[in-house]
Amino acid sequence: MFKILLILFMIFYVAYKMSNKILGMVLRRATQQQRGWHQAYNHQNNESNQQFRKKPSGQIKVDYVPKKNQQDKDLENFKGGEYIDFKEID
Repeated sequence: MFKILLILFMIFYVAYKMSNKILGMVLRRATQQQRGWHQAYNHQNNESNQQFRKKPSGQIKVDYVPKKNQQDKDLENFKGGEYIDFKEID
């Protein structure tokens, strides 16, 4: 009985140590692969979006100007509310 428990313990111990190394290698490879995809994607987008990034200085293009609604106009004309003096209570 003791031999069986000792053998099972050794098997689990070796599997535990090996899983740490194998999992570390797998995760390292996955992060490197993900980093490569990310760099390729950024490189591709940087080349296609250069025309949008480099604009001559001094020129501004506005695509959309939202219309002011009644609530915005009311807020602009608001001069303040009713102010009430307060008394301290001892």
